[in-house]
Amino acid sequence: MSGTVSTDVFVETLSDRLSPEEAQETIERAAEYKSLDVRDQYAQDEALELADALTEMDDVKLFVNISGNTIKARIQNGAN
Repeated sequence: MSGTVSTDVFVETLSDRLSPEEAQETIERAAEYKSLDVRDQYAQDEALELADALTEMDDVKLFVNISGNTIKARIQNGAN
């Protein structure tokens, strides 16, 4: 896999149930969970790690865990 993925992909998906600010905070927590730097663009493999973090985190709403799988699918299907 190559290319980059914008955090907009994450924010758009999470904003179905979270405010954009809450979505951004959740993304930042997921990055910290995976020891990734917080930034606006990620390599595809890092973006998939970030999406995995959303599925693994215990201290988030179930919606966020489910959204992690949705985001992974979007990345694998070429979202950037």
